[in-house]
Amino acid sequence: MARKATRNVGKNKKKVKTTPKVPDLLEYKGYKIGQEVWVKMEIYGIEEWAFGTINHFYPKDRIEPSFTFYDKVKKRFATGALRNITDSPPKRWIAKVSSR
Repeated sequence: MARKATRNVGKNKKKVKTTPKVPDLLEYKGYKIGQEVWVKMEIYGIEEWAFGTINHFYPKDRIEPSFTFYDKVKKRFATGALRNITDSPPKRWIAKVSSR
């Protein structure tokens, strides 16, 4: 018994052209978008460090000025506070980034 031909629903769907969204702030308090930084993350009372590239700034956040970035240590997107950015973390955390 032959199968009935199925209809491709998405075939005639119109494609919407999108333009990349340009962030409002390209620089904030000496830090620039695209800059790689070390951030001390205080998650559930445990001291954890993250390393990544800044994607977006949030200067008017309810709690404190913050930013989003992609964490290269844990392979995730995260939000960090600007006051927690440091020049260099503990030595054991530097090895975690270079080994991956």
